[in-house]
Amino acid sequence: MDATPLPDPPRTPWFRSGVTWLAVLGLAQLAIWGVVAGQSVAFAVDRPPLERPIPLVTALVVAAFGLYAVSWRVASRTRDRRSAVAVVFIVAVIARGVLVPTTPILEIDIYRYMWDGRVLAEGVSPYRFSPQQVKDASVPSGDDRLDTLVALRERSPEVGTVLGRIHYAPIATVYPPVSQAVFAAAAWTTPEDAAVGVQLAAMKAWLVLFDVATIAAVAFLLRAAGRSPAECVAYAWCPLVLKEVANSGHLDAVAVAFTAWAAVFLVRGLRPPASLSRRGDKQDRWAAVFVSAALLALGVGAKLYPVVLLPVFAAVWWRVKGMPGVAVGGLVAGGLSAALLWPMLTPVRDRVAAEPPAAEPPVADAAPPAAAPQFFGDPPDAATPATPAVPEQGITAFLSRWEINDLAFSFFRDQLVVSERWAAHHRPWAVVTPRAFRERASAVLSDVTGETAYRAAFVVTRVVTLGVCGLVSLGCAACVLWRPTPTVVLRGLFLTTAWFVLLAPTVNPWYWPWALPFLPFIRGRVWAVISLAVMTYYWRLWLVDHGDGKTAADLLGYAAGEAPAWLDHAYQGSQIFDHMVVWLEWGPVFALLLAEWLWRDGRAMLRVIWMPPPLPTADDELA
Repeated sequence: MDATPLPDPPRTPWFRSGVTWLAVLGLAQLAIWGVVAGQSVAFAVDRPPLERPIPLVTALVVAAFGLYAVSWRVASRTRDRRSAVAVVFIVAVIARGVLVPTTPILEIDIYRYMWDGRVLAEGVSPYRFSPQQVKDASVPSGDDRLDTLVALRERSPEVGTVLGRIHYAPIATVYPPVSQAVFAAAAWTTPEDAAVGVQLAAMKAWLVLFDVATIAAVAFLLRAAGRSPAECVAYAWCPLVLKEVANSGHLDAVAVAFTAWAAVFLVRGLRPPASLSRRGDKQDRWAAVFVSAALLALGVGAKLYPVVLLPVFAAVWWRVKGMPGVAVGGLVAGGLSAALLWPMLTPVRDRVAAEPPAAEPPVADAAPPAAAPQFFGDPPDAATPATPAVPEQGITAFLSRWEINDLAFSFFRDQLVVSERWAAHHRPWAVVTPRAFRERASAVLSDVTGETAYRAAFVVTRVVTLGVCGLVSLGCAACVLWRPTPTVVLRGLFLTTAWFVLLAPTVNPWYWPWALPFLPFIRGRVWAVISLAVMTYYWRLWLVDHGDGKTAADLLGYAAGEAPAWLDHAYQGSQIFDHMVVWLEWGPVFALLLAEWLWRDGRAMLRVIWMPPPLPTADDELA
């Protein structure tokens, strides 16, 4: 008697399929990015700043974040992983293709990239001359290399336009050599007489290639950790990444790609070998050490920040090949990084004497001279020096002067400086240390460092926060040594990068994507919210446009004397953001991170403290 064939399993209706809903959510997000692309025209350099539709774009990005959060949840629960990954990649590529031709929204860093690429394509080091020197020079200048750049400026009006749009022109470039190579590749593949918009899109296209490579790396990491590769949607569809790379064209995509792929080869070395005696397994492990170290060095050569991940990498190398693995990985990563960074670390020739310390902030309000550039991190109301004949190195200026959109760093620094002598619209309100302590600290720090009190406090805070980040990195490395699994390694990479960003003096929105390739592996939902919170930074530019000479009470429509006490401050324009909005941006984030940690891990710690496990008895020992 023939067996009765089993019936086919019921198929899931299309309207209940996770892949279908993922595609619908992707189309909705593509529609939002299409509207954003249309609105980007209003952010052109030649358009009046007051016409920028910042509130509308903000609302669109918030809507995209809502759909993105739902998409992440749907992708993580979809059973048809292969189809889900295909949908994620297709939507991610289309969204980036929509944004590449658009005008950068509230960002103009990409013009410096385009100029640096042209300079390097001409065979001149971009670290030698600042854009301001090229704009001011005429032929003959006495330097053949400077004459070459002046000739470039004169023969191509489009390149001259790019040169004119660079901000902080008196400072030489800050971007490391690996990124400079990408800039030069974009310049070599784009005619110098092409329209500025075409050159801009070409530069962004090169950066998007690295961004797509990062998506592939995240999918590989998820698979290595035993997770669904479809969760790469956490990076691929993140509105912050789309805005900062495909629209604004930030070079961080290069470093993120190299770091993500370094992590791929790092966790690859943790795979249990089929047989330790097989020669192929040993070669694979040595290859994992060597390739991960080389890719980490390329990441350092693109943006410097991956150097903080070295302890976690070293812990994995130890678990893979012991002390020889740490030695080889350290030599490859350190030696290649030094070789790549050497052109940037070499001082500019014929440098003038070191810049004298800036004066302390005066008591009375005093606006800086109109002709002098003001940099983030300068003492408030201090007059900046005139443009030097030899440009200040960009990396020096960035590490010692830049500060924006930070809370933890500025709060600690303000406890070391006597700010009562500053103008009222620059004076921080969240100062909890006694004045006598701050006066003593300012005097001691100034004597030790030879800098002004403000600059000395900045340097000390920088050292302290870097020390905290180092402790976080070492703690993550210890966890890897204790439990060397891909998930633990990737969590360590995330936490090290995340706290490095949050404790830095400069927390630009395009810095948070450094940590996003490792976001799917971290416990805690608050970390995902930071991608939205960090974009509050762009409201600082709205305050610059609309808040000139106005206080927060004026902007909210309060009449004189009617504003509540907590709102009645003398801060105006950008100072409203620097001293008030950053607390609304980062205060809830830090509070929620603390609450989440206490709820998840603190309860277990308290349980151990208050209810320790019973001591073993004699019967237990005999058993």
